[in-house]
Amino acid sequence: LFNYMHEAGFDLPLSNWFDFKVPKTTVKPNFVKNALADTSERQLKSNGILVWLPNVPHVKSPLKKKRSEDMTSLIFSNKKEEFALQTGSDTAQWLKLILPKMRLTRDNQQVTLKDLKSYFEFANLEDFDNFEQFLESYTWVQLREMGLVVV
Repeated sequence: LFNYMHEAGFDLPLSNWFDFKVPKTTVKPNFVKNALADTSERQLKSNGILVWLPNVPHVKSPLKKKRSEDMTSLIFSNKKEEFALQTGSDTAQWLKLILPKMRLTRDNQQVTLKDLKSYFEFANLEDFDNFEQFLESYTWVQLREMGLVVV
């Protein structure tokens, strides 16, 4: 265990660690590399359930306009640090309303990707032409990195 925790001896054959016969591995050497490269399974499905793990953000109103476009900060806080996500004002207000619905609580219904698309289309946000553009946006990527999970 000590060697494993300190990454020592990984270059040795597995059988050197045991005093009994160790069966050959059935996993191909490039299995993990291929699995990570295969994006076919990572396509978002419309029935995928969205779960927001962090706290609900608060909105910090814009101090000035950037390139004639209102930008607003969503501030995400945890015990150690704060994160700010710059996005359009409409999108920030919409996310502030939507993210709490994705929290795991007794009162919340599950929100699927299909539901999110409906909420998005109903909101008629000016920042994006369509839902697919939103899913390819920096805002979506940042939300995923900050704790939005699709199950």
